[in-house]
Amino acid sequence: MENETIVQLDKETYNTIQKMLNSTDDDFELGCEILENIEQSDVALLLLIKSLIYGKRQALIKKFNDRLTILFTNSPSSTTNSDNKYAWEYLFPIIKTLNPNELEKELVINELEKLISSTIDGLEFKFLKSIKIELSWT
Repeated sequence: MENETIVQLDKETYNTIQKMLNSTDDDFELGCEILENIEQSDVALLLLIKSLIYGKRQALIKKFNDRLTILFTNSPSSTTNSDNKYAWEYLFPIIKTLNPNELEKELVINELEKLISSTIDGLEFKFLKSIKIELSWT
């Protein structure tokens, strides 16, 4: 009997996998392989999918299709449109129902802060150093 070490997703590993998934096709495939072989939560998976665009998002959805189908079937989200179900207004209520732990909450906040910061960067508010948000988890 072989001893297998279960690797759990931490913040550093999440960020590394996210960079790989958003990089070259080879890095994307390696990131998918790593993701398939570590213990990761539904919240982390949803956030990684959310961080991707176009074909890469669809490719990752396809790799985890069975798990995602169950997740969205049991979700409070009212959308059935596959493009819209990853919009924050649908995704955040689903994430809340998954009872995220502190790391997962931090990952969600980081993703939203990056989105808000990139939007503000386009407005040329050079005097802003960072944006911090607080989310309602209840």
